[in-house]
Amino acid sequence: MFLVFGMVPFVGALEPSTATITVAASDSTSTAKAQADYVCDGSNDQAEIQNAINALPPASGGTVQLTEGTFNCAGSILPKAHTTLSGQGDDKTFIRFTNDGILRVDAEYVTLENFHVKGTGYSASRDFGVVYIRAGHNAVRDVTGTADRTIQGGLFYVRSVGLGNKNIEDIEFTRVVADSPGTYGFLHSSWGGTNYKVHKNVRYTDCKAIDCGRYSAYNPPWVTGFDFAELNDIENLRVTRCVAEGTLESGFHFEYGPTKKDIVLTDCISRNNGQKPFPKTYSLGGEDYFGSGYYAPKGSYTFNNCTAEGNSAYGFFFSYPDGVYLYDCTDFETGRGGRPTTQR
Repeated sequence: MFLVFGMVPFVGALEPSTATITVAASDSTSTAKAQADYVCDGSNDQAEIQNAINALPPASGGTVQLTEGTFNCAGSILPKAHTTLSGQGDDKTFIRFTNDGILRVDAEYVTLENFHVKGTGYSASRDFGVVYIRAGHNAVRDVTGTADRTIQGGLFYVRSVGLGNKNIEDIEFTRVVADSPGTYGFLHSSWGGTNYKVHKNVRYTDCKAIDCGRYSAYNPPWVTGFDFAELNDIENLRVTRCVAEGTLESGFHFEYGPTKKDIVLTDCISRNNGQKPFPKTYSLGGEDYFGSGYYAPKGSYTFNNCTAEGNSAYGFFFSYPDGVYLYDCTDFETGRGGRPTTQR
């Protein structure tokens, strides 16, 4: 085990941890393998990664450092509390999930950073995410991901299931990219049996949802770029310099039913969303407005310097506009005649 000294960059105030355990991919360099604590063989690599996580000190946690290379995971990875799972960058470290494998975060104070993640070949009706967060005080930073159309939840999925009998608070996504998944790029929701369905103090900074569901979708026409409130309530959401582009339906989306309080989007861009085929006529009582750049019904929202460009149905769609404020926002080239009307 290699030891480093300093503060592991978790969300919130934590005790310092000094433990770092290195896991090498099967296609890493011979030097990286010689220096690693665990070496993968290219099959069921989640086992070595999980063994490294479990070997961290139970109270203070630490970092599992992945080398450059590809980690083939035919099962799930479950980080413990106070753990960082870190790669060498989203163009150098690749985690590939098959056989219903996911990265499931059920513990608090977990950081995921600096890798590329992909999920494929899920069983029918698998309602979870490739990165599946079910607890608070967690962060995802500098991660790029994609998934095929076989997963029902989002690529990055935050979901209330009532763990610990408390709401989910303090979630951070920074420089995270959902690149052409066949499902939602970013999804917040809840399980119907829980009373703890509030997502509070949520931050998205410099994130992108690109071509989500555009070329293949789990459940067309229901795929958005960012869906912040599907079945969950949400409070104190800050979305800054984020981009939604080329999505099957809405770029930035909130469902009608949940409670939405203190929602602020700043310097965001929603471009060319609503890529599903155009209906012959639009109906406000149907699904057609889900081709919006920003779909924000019945809630408390502020939009600062946000841009809507080339979205199929609407740039900004609001119902119950009381409590909705727009400052220096732009909406142009909106309408069903302005862009391609079919999927590839």
